[in-house]
Amino acid sequence: MGKPPTNDRPHGVFATRSPCRPNLIALTVVELYVAEREWHPSQHLRTLPGGDVELTFHAGGNNEIVRWILGWGDAVEVLRPAPLRQAVAEQLRNAAHIYAE
Repeated sequence: MGKPPTNDRPHGVFATRSPCRPNLIALTVVELYVAEREWHPSQHLRTLPGGDVELTFHAGGNNEIVRWILGWGDAVEVLRPAPLRQAVAEQLRNAAHIYAE
């Protein structure tokens, strides 16, 4: 008999030594998609004034979650933690440099 599932498992495949609790804003373009899905058992959704959705959950660390966030493009903003926000911003700056004319 296995252990019962818990809500403190990290998001994604790779757990790292530095777990984080991302706090993301899903802008109105994708808010319905985000709201109708369970991304992680620990998630908490909150509708904000204006229709945006705030999504918070446990993640195993920055490496994998950064790639997941980047997949949302400009439809998501990372509010915290600061190291995750900075990691996403750095990746976006690098991508913008590649595509600059």
